[in-house]
Amino acid sequence: MEINREPEKPTVLVVDDEEEALRAIGTLLARKGGYNVLSSASGEEAIRLLAENEIDLVITDLRMPGVDGLELLKHISREYPTIFVIISTAFGSLDSAVDALRRGAVDYLQKPNKPSEMLAKVAEVLERRSKLLKEKAEFAAVRKMAESQTSDLQRAGAIQQRWIPEGYEGCGIKVITRFHSAEALSGDFLDLVELGKDRLGIVVGDVVGHGLAASLQMGIVQRLIRKDLIDGSQTNSIFTYLNNFLFDEYHMDSVFTAFVAIFDGKEYSLNYSIGGHPPPIKIHADGKLEYIETSCPGLLMIPDYRFIEHKTSIEPGEKLVIYTDGLVEARNPSGDLFGEERLEKILKSESGKSLETFVGAIEAGLTEFRENAPVLDDISLIVAEIV
Repeated sequence: MEINREPEKPTVLVVDDEEEALRAIGTLLARKGGYNVLSSASGEEAIRLLAENEIDLVITDLRMPGVDGLELLKHISREYPTIFVIISTAFGSLDSAVDALRRGAVDYLQKPNKPSEMLAKVAEVLERRSKLLKEKAEFAAVRKMAESQTSDLQRAGAIQQRWIPEGYEGCGIKVITRFHSAEALSGDFLDLVELGKDRLGIVVGDVVGHGLAASLQMGIVQRLIRKDLIDGSQTNSIFTYLNNFLFDEYHMDSVFTAFVAIFDGKEYSLNYSIGGHPPPIKIHADGKLEYIETSCPGLLMIPDYRFIEHKTSIEPGEKLVIYTDGLVEARNPSGDLFGEERLEKILKSESGKSLETFVGAIEAGLTEFRENAPVLDDISLIVAEIV
């Protein structure tokens, strides 16, 4: 039986094998509550009505021949999880009502009940359902947005990965790069820039933080440094100009560290500037390690700072290891730092190996140390060998 069917109003299915109770509840909900009402005298008929109609709430008696209230509740919970169920039970069946609540009913009504009690209960349960459906819809929208953003970030990360050169060989130097991002997007940057047939620009930097903001700033800085190298600027001039330009024009407030060098394959020399970056390590042919000189602060720390250029010789058979602090600050599950000492031990023990084996040993040592600990900071590595 159907009473007062209006599409914009909630629909309540009343299930009871007692004809008088079925008629009374249906009339009350339709006339006093203003709901659309469907009525069923059996669990079997209720299952058919559920399949044929959009129903918001079911009020069902527990004790009925054939498909009883608990069986109907089980069917609704499995097939229609967004439909709420109120159990109607006599005083002596409270234990069964409690069991029904455990199985998924949202509330119960005790027979006999006052019309005002039933109307208040139905209104309260429908309000709870409305809020729940709204929260689910909002959550689904947020999840869809997050999935879309994650997809966008992953695509952006793939583009960023393509900016990173895999290596270089020429003008008396062989270079291998390695890059590991803590998130989809990184604040680290590294670059290799050919400057004619005899010179190579080498760039490594680390914008504080990681993620979208850091990656955007990284992209700006990397492109500006590359342009200045191609234009023939000295390394200290690149840093001095970049520091002032970013302060004055971009108003960037994220400090970053960087190493910029120009290798000259005719002179076997390295002109370089360091802005707050971990000092690169030169490995002599005999395996001795030497941290090359550093003396300047990070960029965007001091306005109008004049950076210094250094020069060192670097001979065939020597290697140069340049990295961001994510390498030495990587942690294992116990929270211990990888640290400079572990890195130095690997560099010394593997110094005589080929460049590929040498880089592989650094990666293997870090992986073994970290075990399954997450990568908390971006890791960039450039290893060069003079040939």
